[in-house]
Amino acid sequence: MEPLGPVEGKAAEVPSIKVHVHLHGRVVTVSCGTGQQRLAWLAEVAIARWDEEEGRGWLYLGAPKGPVVKEDDTKLQYGQMVKDVLKDGESVTFQTLH
Repeated sequence: MEPLGPVEGKAAEVPSIKVHVHLHGRVVTVSCGTGQQRLAWLAEVAIARWDEEEGRGWLYLGAPKGPVVKEDDTKLQYGQMVKDVLKDGESVTFQTLH
């Protein structure tokens, strides 16, 4: 008989989603864990990490605006959850105020 749960001594694999955000000439890779966050969170993290030295990209770029756009030009809304609209390794872009 096969065990129903994880085998003792082996950790269950938890899917992890990494998204590549193309933003003002840079690519910022954001680890989203299981993707429970909304795209607004992804955009804010990418903006902050765009400034690699100080993590204050919002001072240069401002807030996100317009839709999040996938490589195939699918437009997404900031209220959508990462896990519902993106797969591990996908790329997106969006505009900012500055």
